[in-house]
Amino acid sequence: MKNLARKSLLTESEFLEILQVESSLVLEFEEKYGVHSLDEFGSKFYVESLTSIMFDYWRSFLAIHHLVEKQAGSVHKVFRDYHEWDRQGRNVPLTSYMGIDSISISSV
Repeated sequence: MKNLARKSLLTESEFLEILQVESSLVLEFEEKYGVHSLDEFGSKFYVESLTSIMFDYWRSFLAIHHLVEKQAGSVHKVFRDYHEWDRQGRNVPLTSYMGIDSISISSV
């Protein structure tokens, strides 16, 4: 997970700077690429431009950051939730199960 590597390799201020930059980029490109579900990650925009591809990566990074923060910084709890979703048979989209389907990723 990109979030883990960044948290481990960057200082807190560097991490926060990247978080701010990618949040700004999502806001900048939301109108152009839309606010499609992260469950559709890469399915549509991989055939377009590098920016459209990165848009999904920026949004997914922000979503993961939100999930980790929601679990008081515990990546292990996020993985636990993911594994529980998997064990239950993936009956609902992951974003719904994790509670990030109805939030604006740009606001996290």
